[in-house]
Amino acid sequence: MLINGELRPTFLRERARTFRSRTSVAGTVTTVRVWMDLARWLSAHGSSTFADCDSEMLYAYATHLREAGGSRSSVAQALLALTRLWAFDELTARPAGIGRPPWDEHGADDYLPAASTSGGENATDAIAEATMGPLLVWAMRMVDDLADDVLTAWAEHQKVLAVAKTTTPTGTGLAALDAYTKLLGATGASVPVIRYRGRTVLARQYIAALTGASMDQVNQYAKRGLTRAARLRPGPCPLRTPIRGTVHGQPWREAVNLDESPP
Repeated sequence: MLINGELRPTFLRERARTFRSRTSVAGTVTTVRVWMDLARWLSAHGSSTFADCDSEMLYAYATHLREAGGSRSSVAQALLALTRLWAFDELTARPAGIGRPPWDEHGADDYLPAASTSGGENATDAIAEATMGPLLVWAMRMVDDLADDVLTAWAEHQKVLAVAKTTTPTGTGLAALDAYTKLLGATGASVPVIRYRGRTVLARQYIAALTGASMDQVNQYAKRGLTRAARLRPGPCPLRTPIRGTVHGQPWREAVNLDESPP
């Protein structure tokens, strides 16, 4: 169940944010080791089945962990792993019958070693509710209201790179590129640039996809003055994807730039 199953959303909503529906490979190994330690402890106390491990027995085991000299964080991780054991036992078709951990009902603090400022324990004051509240609201808004624009822009970003990479040189593409560069020069408009490895450089792939020219053709025009123009008149390279997310009824931004979409 631990490897192939996952915890129910209702279970996760009622628990701390440290819980995940599934564990990583490393997390699975750590979790199973905690379960094996519990099994060895039960065996040493005359039990041969998890069915004997009721809430009272788990309370005794948590006390054993707290007094064994482990760090607060390691004991907390062990308690989470044991809660996961109970949760998956509830989901399996043949439950072993392990009891509900008392810390799952009443909180884990009483079952953990005392907090200490030594050994890397975080002694920083908690973030104030007046700060955390807006942060949480905006995190939720980013996911619920604005994420679609970000994901759409990312798809367009990938498309631009693919088009620039695969376009072959044609007379039509060259003519479009020539007309585009002449228009930039005649109007004094800004030239599309991106940030690349800490430098501002000509957005060659963007221009290639915009005009239908090949990268070789864009590189030729870059040498003829387009790169210099980009240094003198750097400008954005907005993707064509529409912006639908709003803040106070207004679009949350005008557009997403080509080099913005990955971060």
